[in-house]
Amino acid sequence: MWRRAVRAYSYAVPGLWAFVALGLLTLNLRQADVFMASKSAMVGRFVVPAAIGFGLIVVLCCARVTTRLIVANTLGGVTALLYAHEIWLARDIAQDQRAVAEASGGRFDGRDKLTVIREMRASGQAAYPIMRAGNMLVRGPEGGLEPILSSGGKPLLPMASIPRATVVSCNELGTWQIYESDRHGFNNPDVQWNGAPDVVLVGDSFVHGSCVPKGADMASRLRPEFGRVLNLGVGGFGPLLELAALQEYAAPLKPPVVVWVFFEGNDLNVDLPREERSRFLLNYLHRPGFSQHLIARDGEVATVMRAHLDGAMIEAMKRVDDPRELMASYLSLNRTREEIGIGTVEMGYNRGDLDDELPLFETIVAAARDRVVAWGGRFYLVYLPESERYEARLGEGAVRQRIYRGVLDIAARQDIPLIDLAADFARDPEADALYAFPGAHLNVEGYRRAAEAIANVLRGAKLSSLGSPKAPRPGLEAGG
Repeated sequence: MWRRAVRAYSYAVPGLWAFVALGLLTLNLRQADVFMASKSAMVGRFVVPAAIGFGLIVVLCCARVTTRLIVANTLGGVTALLYAHEIWLARDIAQDQRAVAEASGGRFDGRDKLTVIREMRASGQAAYPIMRAGNMLVRGPEGGLEPILSSGGKPLLPMASIPRATVVSCNELGTWQIYESDRHGFNNPDVQWNGAPDVVLVGDSFVHGSCVPKGADMASRLRPEFGRVLNLGVGGFGPLLELAALQEYAAPLKPPVVVWVFFEGNDLNVDLPREERSRFLLNYLHRPGFSQHLIARDGEVATVMRAHLDGAMIEAMKRVDDPRELMASYLSLNRTREEIGIGTVEMGYNRGDLDDELPLFETIVAAARDRVVAWGGRFYLVYLPESERYEARLGEGAVRQRIYRGVLDIAARQDIPLIDLAADFARDPEADALYAFPGAHLNVEGYRRAAEAIANVLRGAKLSSLGSPKAPRPGLEAGG
């Protein structure tokens, strides 16, 4: 029995490492055109994993038991060190969260989201988890993505959370972000809808202002100077959903300025390949007049969403915050990889292909620009970097730079003014400190810096008088 166990161990550990190495090689080969431009990238992305993978296969097939044991013990020790480092990083992040919560005068809250919601409901507050349009699309019978909700016998795809509800969002700074959604489900003070908007922000969770206190998001910081600023950001939004939000909520109001925020961490490699599987979403691109007229259906949307969540809250929450993600994060050494520089983008993971996604994104953003210009508005594109760009020890990375150059080229070809937050943040020697932790959203200071960069461009275009005669406020103070 003991000998069989030792023999199995001598095969298992090298076999696992060979599988991982060849898996990384496969992912890198899918992005081969990106890495072929650099000799160092070719060595690191092709030669090293191939040598490790095939070398270990030779050991498994040809080496004696004693040799396999030496290799297995060595790799086992390395594996143990990597996972110990992963646990240490997680502990370090938790300590930082506690420190931030206490420094802001609050109390560190280690409860999970479901516990928070249940306790709020037990106290009489009708709290709901944050919802995202992307998670209200589910696999249909033909394999594409279809809205899970319907009303009057027709598909219904809300863009944001339940209108006029207490929303429990996320916790990256030690305390839970809990807010009252506006009449359409977005993260705005409801009074922002009482008149014509001066500026509309479109984007994902970074525009939403995920995980920071009230008033710290970009839209809130822009309001004191630029008047009525609507935040149409929703977590999980990719380019097609952003176009949908623009069509549903900005087009009817025809704001003079639209700021579209692109996030390099997942807009192209995760969100867009998934969204283009939805024929429903593609209507917003291929049929310019297509609309669900959501801006006039907030009561109906609220009723349908409440009924769905009251009946299937756990299932709905799992589509937003999959409980398997935490375990997957540990097993895949996510924090360690982010620190090294081979996070989700740089390891070559892509649900699609950049050669397809970049042209599709150009088509989408050009369509958005054309619609804004058609009603007499100005359209701006913001490039928002992910934290790994500044934290990774292996530098900016070839895939990330391909995305960066691709988006900048699109902005230049389409003559779209670009606000480059990647370059702006890079001027800060401690740019990584603008994020809550590796792989997370911006912290309070990060959101302030992003808003300041956007304000500088709008200010330069003499837009600060759009909705308010107020002079610019130093540091863009948070506003409601």
